[in-house]
Amino acid sequence: MSLHRLIILLLFMTISVGCHRKKQVTKKEIISQRIEKKVSTWTRKTKENCTDKVNSRAEAIVDSILIANAFIGKDTLNKPIRPKKPEIKHIGDTIKVTPLFEPDTIAADISKDKDTVIHDKKETK
Repeated sequence: MSLHRLIILLLFMTISVGCHRKKQVTKKEIISQRIEKKVSTWTRKTKENCTDKVNSRAEAIVDSILIANAFIGKDTLNKPIRPKKPEIKHIGDTIKVTPLFEPDTIAADISKDKDTVIHDKKETK
């Protein structure tokens, strides 16, 4: 009989644990969670866009103020007049131009078909 009671007790405990269910989320709760998430992302993006616009306007204002301050401190005096170019004195050449080689030797070397370096070596032997 004790075995019979033990089986009934185990069966009762199994049924009682199986009947215990988790709290189920309703459709309304899911919808409200999604709406809440969308609203929070929209507000975050809107704030980011707003801060970006404010920062860009502030940068423009600061830049214009810096440029205005730079123009105030700028030296606005006229530039001095350029001086005239000095006169160039031409000095005549005192050395006469002379040819490096005599025209006869150049013509003789051209008429030879051989290289002058090789030709000179043969003559020295």
